[in-house]
Amino acid sequence: MVIIIKLENIPILAKYVAICIIVFGVYLFTLMQVSLAMDNSIYATLSNQVALNDELSITANNMANANTTGFKKDLQIMSSYVTKDKIADLKMPNDIASISDFTPGSLNQTGRPFDVAINGEGFFMIETPNGNFYTRNGRFLINNEGALIDQHGNYVLSDDGGQIAVPLQNESVHINRNGNMYISENFIGNIGVFNFSDVKLLRKAGNNYFKTKLEGIPSEKYQLLQGFLEESNTSPIIETTKLIDLQKKFSMSSNLITDVYGMQRNSFRVISK
Repeated sequence: MVIIIKLENIPILAKYVAICIIVFGVYLFTLMQVSLAMDNSIYATLSNQVALNDELSITANNMANANTTGFKKDLQIMSSYVTKDKIADLKMPNDIASISDFTPGSLNQTGRPFDVAINGEGFFMIETPNGNFYTRNGRFLINNEGALIDQHGNYVLSDDGGQIAVPLQNESVHINRNGNMYISENFIGNIGVFNFSDVKLLRKAGNNYFKTKLEGIPSEKYQLLQGFLEESNTSPIIETTKLIDLQKKFSMSSNLITDVYGMQRNSFRVISK
């Protein structure tokens, strides 16, 4: 079958083709804008999910250490509505980092002679095979060599950075508020308490230790309490409530991604037809 187009009809046909091209172009442009908006929505939601997942991990760890002596809970730091370079004008929460909350925990009286709590500012210095670390956990012991150690067998240091020797099998040790240790009236050593110019720069190193490149300086705003331990500053009730809320938000975010993907698939089906 041969289609014969008269020459006088060519201008009308050209106009018709031009109109079809313009309409189809507008249609494709609209679909592309809708698809881009969906991609942006997915990207923002995925970024939000990453931040939520990090906060879930932090909250779960806080809950797990609710009964850990001297534990300091972590807080997630967010920068709200930060522009991403990859997609212009797209703004979303940005998960920057987590920091430790050094709010003091409550003090629990144990009556044990080598349990020591810091009431005020500062940290105990602990000598480990990996260098000197810092902690608020004052549950100390005496090892077989007569040295003051922590729960992990590492040496507790004095204010001059030396190890502390205690006569074996001697529990009649008195520790005053300055950390000076006595047997009767005989001075045997001093438990050092150190502080830093910026405690926010301390980073957790495991086993309830903190590490930093800052130099520890003797603290001035503290008292040591013998027979006490500082409890974790984590509130199980608050952390449990927060965990439930985060799980709900994570579920809503996942459902949103599924819905947007479904809308994209439907758009592509329309284009293909």
